[in-house]
Amino acid sequence: MKSKMFLKFLPFILLTLLIPLLFGCGDSGEPGFPGGDGGTSSITISWNDNHEILVNDSGGGYRVYYSGSPGFSLNDSGVFMKEVPYVSGSQSPTSTTLILENGTWYIKVVAFMDLNGESVSLPSAETSINLP
Repeated sequence: MKSKMFLKFLPFILLTLLIPLLFGCGDSGEPGFPGGDGGTSSITISWNDNHEILVNDSGGGYRVYYSGSPGFSLNDSGVFMKEVPYVSGSQSPTSTTLILENGTWYIKVVAFMDLNGESVSLPSAETSINLP
């Protein structure tokens, strides 16, 4: 019997957003901005871990998608992604830092793994943050 791989998880991603740590620090290296006042903020985003073995192994990890548009799809134009790959240890990292221009950002997280080609979980619920 063929087994189908389903990534069941990311029930509700908990995004912990640390209030802006840096303001006006110049070019962040992150593509695109939703048009705030020109300042930037550093935010740390964290989520619940995925217990799938291959997410927490070489070729696995998470992707954080972010956009200035609410209700975005992962493949929409104007959507940016930061990959958070497995590095070592028992699990992939479950947080990352983004430096974004001030304004409102919408964020989703997916898990990925290398299983006969790449498999990706469904995206988390969209979360928003307003950076002053």
